[in-house]
Amino acid sequence: MRWFDPSALSGLALISLSLGVIAVFIYGLACGGSRRQSALSKVVVGAVGFQVFHFLEHGLQLGYWFFNTKQKPWLTPWAQTGVDGLAFWCQIWPGSGTAGQRGAELLHLVGNTIFLVGVLALFVLARERRTRNRSIQGAVLFQGLHFLEHILLTATVFVTGRGWGASTMFGRWSGSELSSHRVWWHFTVNAIATAIALSALVAVMRSGALLGVRKVNAKSTPVSLKRYFGLSFLGLAVLQILPFILGSVAGDPAPRVRNLMLLDVLSPGSWWHLVDPYVLIPVLLLVAMWKMPKHARPVPSN
Repeated sequence: MRWFDPSALSGLALISLSLGVIAVFIYGLACGGSRRQSALSKVVVGAVGFQVFHFLEHGLQLGYWFFNTKQKPWLTPWAQTGVDGLAFWCQIWPGSGTAGQRGAELLHLVGNTIFLVGVLALFVLARERRTRNRSIQGAVLFQGLHFLEHILLTATVFVTGRGWGASTMFGRWSGSELSSHRVWWHFTVNAIATAIALSALVAVMRSGALLGVRKVNAKSTPVSLKRYFGLSFLGLAVLQILPFILGSVAGDPAPRVRNLMLLDVLSPGSWWHLVDPYVLIPVLLLVAMWKMPKHARPVPSN
């Protein structure tokens, strides 16, 4: 174990960011009026911006998979730096899995915690403006399930050294069969969660609940309960069936290949944490939100 590693700063930044988002969310719940709206709006913008970038990373990972289906899943340099930073601290904490395994699961857990808090902030803002849209409840439900999946994966890696969950076929697969399934599973779940959250964000923005955004008089056709459950079932089916088929067809149940032929410019280094989008994007979005009027103008009733 090294006593200091520059990438450890990235791990600290990610943990501090997640705790900061939770603190602002709790502060918003404790306040009232424009202060609550201001705090929760900042959480929403930062968390949703974070999730959009996270989804794009899964898209890049999926693109790499198309050309390297038998290799270990590729991580962007920013994600790899985050894994390395959290892995550094995992060397201090007890656990069964390797430091790299635990760092990878913690990175996903931290990211999904930030996104879940943002979705909960959306839900609170919608309730206060009495905005009814099934995508808001759907975002909480779907991201809540996704969050539980990553709690389960993280806990089982720390306890047993092997992740156990729907994305790992409950420990029954290995090799590129497992890695193909997991790449597609996480891409699909993030695509669905991001799409639902963006739909919920649009509904909240139209209601005028988001600070700095005026109310828009737009008629929206409510989705029937039957159609809502039908779409939910279809989304969950795609989430599990598509990765299962692709993992079975494209993968082999063999030890994972760890030989990655990447350009040096893509290799994570100590300087990457200084321009880490995981940190910069939410921070810049929060700074932009602070520039908005701190007191929301009352929305005239029709």
